[in-house]
Amino acid sequence: MLRTNKLSGSMQPKWSAVQIARRRRARRYRGLLYLAVSIWLAISGLTWLESRLTGLHFLLYWTLCAGTAILACLVALSDAMLLRAELRAEARERQLAPDKSNSA
Repeated sequence: MLRTNKLSGSMQPKWSAVQIARRRRARRYRGLLYLAVSIWLAISGLTWLESRLTGLHFLLYWTLCAGTAILACLVALSDAMLLRAELRAEARERQLAPDKSNSA
């Protein structure tokens, strides 16, 4: 994400590379956590909890399992979209930057 510096008019990154990497890592860990919880719920629901889940408990349990799986998918989609936007911004910066190889 870029913002315009009001004094010089130049485009500067809104976040530093370290902050972007930290946010990306946090997003991926959050997605991994949702995915792990969803898998654990599915396995336990199909094995040792199968006989205990009846009626409303069955419905709530599998809704929770589906919800965590959907959250994992949404985090993965948002990560892919943000990564794509970062790559487009980098490509745009490379096109706008003066070619340093010809100046020598």
